[in-house]
Amino acid sequence: MGLELVTRQLMGGASLSWARNPDLMLDYFPMADEADHMWFGYVAPESPEYRAELASAIQAVRVRAWELVDRRLAGLRRLVDSDSGSVLLVSGDHGMRPTWRTFRPNVALAAAGLLTADDSGRVDPRRTRAYSPDGLYIMVNTTDWKDGIVPRDSVDVVIAAAERAIRAVRGADGAPAVTRTWRVRGTDSLGRGGPVGGELYYETRDGHAWTRALNGPAAGPGRIGADHGFPSVSPDMTTVLCAAGAAIPSRRIGPVRTIDAAPTVSDWLHIPAPRDARGRSLLGRLIE
Repeated sequence: MGLELVTRQLMGGASLSWARNPDLMLDYFPMADEADHMWFGYVAPESPEYRAELASAIQAVRVRAWELVDRRLAGLRRLVDSDSGSVLLVSGDHGMRPTWRTFRPNVALAAAGLLTADDSGRVDPRRTRAYSPDGLYIMVNTTDWKDGIVPRDSVDVVIAAAERAIRAVRGADGAPAVTRTWRVRGTDSLGRGGPVGGELYYETRDGHAWTRALNGPAAGPGRIGADHGFPSVSPDMTTVLCAAGAAIPSRRIGPVRTIDAAPTVSDWLHIPAPRDARGRSLLGRLIE
């Protein structure tokens, strides 16, 4: 009942907003994200925790959740179809990956002597050269930061040491937890972090979620579920971007980027793109 109630309430809210004849209406539906965070890991047959009977029961609930996503989208289509001058642009912001293990990069950094915790168990910046603030990437604690200790001419040395540390992490079966690494060049941070992100990004072995925890094994069993935030170049992190409306013919236009959504909407509204937008308008390709 809870899923249906949320869907009905959000559809009602969208209808009320549409009745005000907005120039631009932004809408969000969290159902797919929340459902798969909770259940996706249970239906992954590659998981050592997989149980066919349980997976079948959970998959039925996932199917219902995704049916509600379809119903929610259909409601928005009906609103747009009532106005020949309107366009519906739909995008996700990430994919989803099933997880049942945990990778703790800060534990690996501490073991390598790159990170030190204080007496309260928190990272001590005055004794830490590298740190993963959210488990997704590693940043070097340079003198550009408050309490930073690594001179700029030593950054490459620290990155190399951090890379060796996380590459050395093995799970209980002896397989590496990290399967690929990237060093940031210029402002390229795989779409995450930007100029205040990290210097080293990594891909983890299937099933590994991530955490910034300082305690526990560097790799080990974890909560069954699903997550995102993995490198944007990973195929299962891609998402959709599509458009519908009287002015939009039905066809595929090939791979695009989520950052193209804002310039496309701006182009449709005949207003300048956001000042910091880095994408390009797709409108010409959509309506040609």
